[in-house]
Amino acid sequence: MKYMNYPNYLGMDISSTSIDICSKMFEKDEAKSFLLYNPKYFINNGYFTSDLVVCLDVLYHITNEDDFWKTLDDIFSCKASFIILYTRITKPEEFVHGIPTIQDRDILNCLSKYEDYKITEIIEQKYIKNCQEQVLLS
Repeated sequence: MKYMNYPNYLGMDISSTSIDICSKMFEKDEAKSFLLYNPKYFINNGYFTSDLVVCLDVLYHITNEDDFWKTLDDIFSCKASFIILYTRITKPEEFVHGIPTIQDRDILNCLSKYEDYKITEIIEQKYIKNCQEQVLLS
C-alpha cells in the first residue's frame, strides 16, 4: 500500500490485526480507509462500487465453501471495471490436501459463474514454488 497512489482506497480484511496495522500506518492518509470483513455479515446491495477490486492471496485460504462463494459474490458485487485475483490456479489432480489453511478449487470454473466478466489475462507466477497467479478480469 505504501507504493499505491489511489485517489480513494478501501481495504477489507478478515483479520482485525491487519486492519489495526493498516489503520495506524495510514491514519494521516485521508484517501485510505479500512474495514473488517466477514462474509457472513457483509451485504453490499450496490453500496460499495469500484473501478478496481484486488483480491490478494485470499481465495485459496478460505476453507469454508459458503464463505468462499460469498466472498466471490461480494468481490463481483462491486461492479468493478477490473478485478485482479492473485490466487492459486490448479487442476484437480494438482490440488493440495491435508493443509488446514489451504482449499484448492478449480478457480477458473468457479469464475465462469460471473458471466458479466471475462478473463483478460493470466499472469504466470515467476516463482513456481509459491504457486499463485494473477487473473485479470474485465
